[in-house]
Amino acid sequence: MSGNGILLTADRMLSPGLPVEVEIDWPVRRTDGAPLKLVVRGRIVRSEKNDVALAGVRISRYTFQTASRWIVAGNT
Repeated sequence: MSGNGILLTADRMLSPGLPVEVEIDWPVRRTDGAPLKLVVRGRIVRSEKNDVALAGVRISRYTFQTASRWIVAGNT
């Protein structure tokens, strides 16, 4: 992962141009102890398969969300 992109393993090949949203549990908590996750939106820019399927994602937008937002998002 870098500021511009992420290389992911996937269970299948993902087509270049496909929009994706990736959620990553963040290892650092807020000062109040609330867990965070990084939510990244972007597009697949490359995909290849050798032993595993790999997909390169160009990041277009990212946000950090707390557990309270996960619950709200899950109920909609």
